[in-house]
Amino acid sequence: MATSYRQVFLSLAFAAALTASLAGCGAEKGATAKPARQIDACKLFTAADAQAVLAEEEVVEMTSFLSEAQGKKDPSQCGYNAGSDPSKVVRIEVRQGASADAARGAFDSGRSLLAGSAPQDLPGLGDGAFWVGGTLQQLHVRKGAAQLIITSQPGEGKDPLSVAKAIASKALARL
Repeated sequence: MATSYRQVFLSLAFAAALTASLAGCGAEKGATAKPARQIDACKLFTAADAQAVLAEEEVVEMTSFLSEAQGKKDPSQCGYNAGSDPSKVVRIEVRQGASADAARGAFDSGRSLLAGSAPQDLPGLGDGAFWVGGTLQQLHVRKGAAQLIITSQPGEGKDPLSVAKAIASKALARL
């Protein structure tokens, strides 16, 4: 069954809402948060990487209406779709905590919020990882003070979890 634009939009909207709601989770009361170093998601997962995992000759970097209106891109998010089939989407978002403990708190909170979607733990990937399939098709990976949220909708004939793991491996190596 082909992924509709509506499903892609809803998945990305849900991911944005979830990560926005978790932005303050895991912070200790009274603790002074040090600014996290900015990580450019498109340096962790490049257009060439997207071409490889989607097996496409051309990919298009996705932008939002807000970033286009503001004339600037959010470096914490990077997504691509296949030039020949825009319903094939791969996307990475980087969330940075002030510490590994803060990132663990946000990661655990996200897992709790997604409990109704039956998250599947994936040992051996980063400092912790879980997969949520269904219409969401997201891999959440924690490494140190960073959390990666990878959306994988690669189209028919490709396993979304395998594609997400390939993206995570590349990104973790560059983190």
